Amino acid sequence: MGLVDTYTINYTNGNTATFTVTNGANGTNGTNGTNGTDGKGIVSISKTATSGNVDTYTITYTNGDTTTFEVTNGTNGTNGTNGTNGTDGISVSSAAVNASGHLIITLSNGNSLDAGVVKGADGTSIIIKDELPSSSDLPSTGQTMGDCYIINGHLWVYTNSSDPSAVNGFIDAGNLQGPAGNGISSITKTGTSGLIDTYTITFTNGTSTTFTVTNGANGTNGTDGQDGAPG
Repeated sequence: MGLVDTYTINYTNGNTATFTVTNGANGTNGTNGTNGTDGKGIVSISKTATSGNVDTYTITYTNGDTTTFEVTNGTNGTNGTNGTNGTDGISVSSAAVNASGHLIITLSNGNSLDAGVVKGADGTSIIIKDELPSSSDLPSTGQTMGDCYIINGHLWVYTNSSDPSAVNGFIDAGNLQGPAGNGISSITKTGTSGLIDTYTITFTNGTSTTFTVTNGANGTNGTDGQDGAPG
C-alpha cells in the first residue's frame, strides 16, 4: 500500500509468513531539491543451502543487498506396521475323467467341480458288405451305420445322409485305389568319359533320369618277388 510492498512466503507445510519492503518516496519539488533515494525491491528468492531438516533461502534485492531466512521441514514419519497375512488360496489337487466322460476337478479345500463332458462317444466303425455293379443296387432297407459297398473302385458308406448326392443314405467316400505308381523299367550304362560312367534309369511312365559313377584309377604294379632258395 503506497510505498510499502508486502510479500508472502508459502512453506511446504502449509504455513505462511509475510514481510514488507518500503520503497523510498519521491522528493518534493523544491528549489534545486535533491532526488529521493531509490526504492529497494526483490529480485529473487532461492534455496541456497540445506542442513538436516533446515533449508536456507536467500532474498536478493534490486540494490544488490541480500538477506536469508530458514525453513525447518518436518521429519519423516515412522514406518507403518506390517499388514496381516492373506487367506490361503484354493488350488487344484487332482483332475480325472469319470466313466461318463466328465472332467472332475478336485480342489484343495475338498470341493470338486464338474467341468463337463470332455470325452466324446466312440466312433462308428465301417463294415465292407459287398461289391456292387452300380449305386442303384445299394440297399434301401436294413442298412446300419457304417455299412459299406464297393462300386467301380469307390467306397460307398451308409451315414443316413440326406444330401442330394446320397443314395439310400449312402455317400461316395471316394476312390479306394490310388493312381498307378511310377516304377523302374531298366537301369543301363549309357556313357563313359575317363573314369566316369553314366547310367540311365528308365521309368514305367516313359520318363528317365541319369546318374554318374566315378571309378577308381588303376593301381600301380607291385614290386617283383624275391627268388626262392635253391632246392
